[in-house]
Amino acid sequence: MDRVIYKHRLKSGRNEEDFRAWLRMYWNVQRSWGAETVRVWRDAVTGENILFCEYRVADVRIWTKAAMRASSEAIIRDLEAITEIKNVMITREKNPEAMLQGVN
Repeated sequence: MDRVIYKHRLKSGRNEEDFRAWLRMYWNVQRSWGAETVRVWRDAVTGENILFCEYRVADVRIWTKAAMRASSEAIIRDLEAITEIKNVMITREKNPEAMLQGVN
């Protein structure tokens, strides 16, 4: 099993609940890509509008291929309405808390 962690900066006027609503809307699709669990937490260090989202996926290669399909366009477009998608950071990390130390 792999872990994929996304660091999202929420757009002005957006909040964690908006992001969680997006997750609920697309969870079944993400499960079909191999997601087994998802965990969301805020950046408590800087107080900025940063969210971390960790997926545990069966195989990161399958996950990545599925996310890049044309059929995923609506999912990405809806995410872009909530987050500054051009600034999303993705990592494969064994210790997600280590990523918090690098947030500026």
